[in-house]
Amino acid sequence: MFISKKKKQENIIEYILYMWQIEDLIRSCNFDIGLIEKTVIEKSPYSDQEKHQLKEWYLDLMHGLEAENKQDKGHLNQINSIVDEIEKVHHFLINIKQHKSYHKLYIKTAPLINELRKKGEYAQSSELNICLEFIYGYLLLRLQNKSISKSTSDALKLISIFCYDLAEKYKDYKQGYLSISEAQKN
Repeated sequence: MFISKKKKQENIIEYILYMWQIEDLIRSCNFDIGLIEKTVIEKSPYSDQEKHQLKEWYLDLMHGLEAENKQDKGHLNQINSIVDEIEKVHHFLINIKQHKSYHKLYIKTAPLINELRKKGEYAQSSELNICLEFIYGYLLLRLQNKSISKSTSDALKLISIFCYDLAEKYKDYKQGYLSISEAQKN
């Protein structure tokens, strides 16, 4: 909860990936709050009051996943809404072409995104979702100590740079420095 709030303010892409990890943690613990308390909450460096808040946060997420029938897979609607909003910013930026550095980075990254779309289960996914799924998959491989090819590592670097730039543009949008009202009309 405390980490997610900080990530949401600082880098929205990291926030999304963190929340996906939390969803998977809840699933791996079979929605057992006692197990989450024992393995996560009790080991955290927080005060008793903060640990109680953290437990309530986990319970809220568990209830949300259950209410949305996403006990086995999928992401909370609140996270999906943020992804959709970031995707709107992305489309605005690539359509107006006034943000030259972003547009150049997109042109450089687009072939890789298209390659991933062809290889994976991404036929219906947005470009942002493809990038997020790729980064998340990479992180899972690292957690499992699996070997990662140089080409995959290189792809991760490019996609990460692209997502970081998009996260910065999204922050500008949320702070009112970037208006996408024209894009929302399309």
